[in-house]
Amino acid sequence: MKFVIVAFLNILTSMNVFAAKDTFSKSEIVYPLGKQEIVKFLNLLKDPINQKVTNLQNAPVTFQEIPQEGSAVFSIGPESYLLYLNDLNNDGNKEYLLTYLHSGSGDYSGIEGAYTINNGKVTSLNLDKIIVKNLFPNGDMSRFHSYLAKPFVVRVDRKIYLRFQDQPSAKNIFTYFWHESEFKKIDL
Repeated sequence: MKFVIVAFLNILTSMNVFAAKDTFSKSEIVYPLGKQEIVKFLNLLKDPINQKVTNLQNAPVTFQEIPQEGSAVFSIGPESYLLYLNDLNNDGNKEYLLTYLHSGSGDYSGIEGAYTINNGKVTSLNLDKIIVKNLFPNGDMSRFHSYLAKPFVVRVDRKIYLRFQDQPSAKNIFTYFWHESEFKKIDL
């Protein structure tokens, strides 16, 4: 097991998961949360009222901390994740955004879900349905971008944007603005 974790860490290091691959002027990178904040979120999911909110397995969790950013990648079983907390849908309140990394044979990355917490209750924001409604009215998301861009979450002029790519090495970055039930592609 230790070899698998070390191999995974080597892959992350070589990919430089959080490094910007393009110039995104006037932006501030929003980094994923660190281990302590992730543990708090995962502990909330153990409460019986929250157990069906995510697809995360109830299995041992391992962490790889990224000290220079205060972030951490966490793994549950074979899957790896990042967790963000910010005003991701630009409504004035903070939301959690859970992303997955290195999934499947294509080594895909994407959004697992978006959540709010109120009095210990975790609620899904159904971001997948918001994306489908706004970008794919026919319900077929198979043509949505398969990878998170690096950096994925950025702040420009106090607004948060989410960025995607069609291929990990692609130069084209697709930027989206999420506000409440709207999710739209924008040019910055």
